[in-house]
Amino acid sequence: MPKRRRRKSEQIVKLLQEGEAKLSAGKTLGEVLQKLEVEESTWIRWKRERRWINQRC
Repeated sequence: MPKRRRRKSEQIVKLLQEGEAKLSAGKTLGEVLQKLEVEESTWIRWKRERRWINQRC
């Protein structure tokens, strides 16, 4: 089992941007998550949290 990582907010935003770019380029979600080394549940949580932050600003 891999060691758990804590990522800073800036890192999360960068990973989300990179992932969205790869999805736009035609990669599947599974391929993107594997490349970024992120679980699907984490990806969904990050997107939900960042959307909430973006709506507040």
